[in-house]
Amino acid sequence: MAKMVKCKSCGKEIAKSAKACPHCGAKQKHHRFLIFLLIVIIIVVIAMIATGGSTPKLSKQYESMSESQIRENSITVNYEDVARNPSDYKGKLVSFQGKVIQVIDGSTVVLRINQDKADSSYSSDTWYVVYKMPAGSSRILENDKLQVFGECTGTTSYRSTIGASITIPSMIMLYYDIVQ
Repeated sequence: MAKMVKCKSCGKEIAKSAKACPHCGAKQKHHRFLIFLLIVIIIVVIAMIATGGSTPKLSKQYESMSESQIRENSITVNYEDVARNPSDYKGKLVSFQGKVIQVIDGSTVVLRINQDKADSSYSSDTWYVVYKMPAGSSRILENDKLQVFGECTGTTSYRSTIGASITIPSMIMLYYDIVQ
């Protein structure tokens, strides 16, 4: 049985899926697109609040380093160590490999990346990664597998859609490789 709603013009009951009222002919507006757009806007605003609306500043000591120096000096870290002792890693060059589970595009891209486990399986150990995308570079997509290099910023806290506070390891990504 079709779900029934009231016509916004004449007030008679009509099928929710009706594009026009069979009684008065008034077009029925379904607000699915507006709801979708509102959800997208809310996600973007939350991401901007969580990142402060701009790219976190890289430590001065790394600004003059070349890409090869950053890659060579990055230590491989695991989620548990950084989550447990974020101050031990804050400000250090780090690297890890994982699968992108969320991309929030903008001049500063925010990624959530699930770090690979030692046995090569994916985990739910999620990093919060901020990246200043160079002009003209290819986009990073969900499900891309990346090896990332950058400065650990300790942990980042944000609110989930249900209002819970979530704190996860975070970094400023400087370089990445797509892993096949």
